[in-house]
Amino acid sequence: MEEELDDIEQGKDTYTHVLQEFYDVFKPEMDVAEQQMEKVAVAGQDSGQVCELCGAPMVYKFGRFGKFLACSNFPECRNTKAIVEDLGITCPKCGQGSLIKRKSKRGRVFYGCSEYPNCDFVLWNQPIDKKCPVCGSIMVVKHYKKGPDKIFCSNAECENHKKGEAINEE
Repeated sequence: MEEELDDIEQGKDTYTHVLQEFYDVFKPEMDVAEQQMEKVAVAGQDSGQVCELCGAPMVYKFGRFGKFLACSNFPECRNTKAIVEDLGITCPKCGQGSLIKRKSKRGRVFYGCSEYPNCDFVLWNQPIDKKCPVCGSIMVVKHYKKGPDKIFCSNAECENHKKGEAINEE
């Protein structure tokens, strides 16, 4: 193979000709391996949820964008769902939804209302189930690379928005 690559470099042969010769020898071996190979069914982890389209159990699967829920009746049913992390905090804007962890198109984590698109409440910092003593808005945790994490008010006009208190590690 090294000599063939040298021939390509020197212009004595073309890369398409060298690859075709390699493929002609490799293809029959590949066909034999494909026929003898066992078919492996990748089983998903049971989620305890039921598919609303066909009634089959939903299972956890891994894809190129991470973990997701899929119908176990695939390929007959192609229902999938994103895994949503509910924080258990009621949305301060609409009062009906709860805050859930989401990812932006660029992969940055943000927190939004589960009633989206009816409610457009969004936070970039992680909310906690604690109200600001000054204005009553929701408090958020800001993580720092250096130094302790701090709690701030999510309201930009509040005096607690600028001065954060360090979280005590107990």
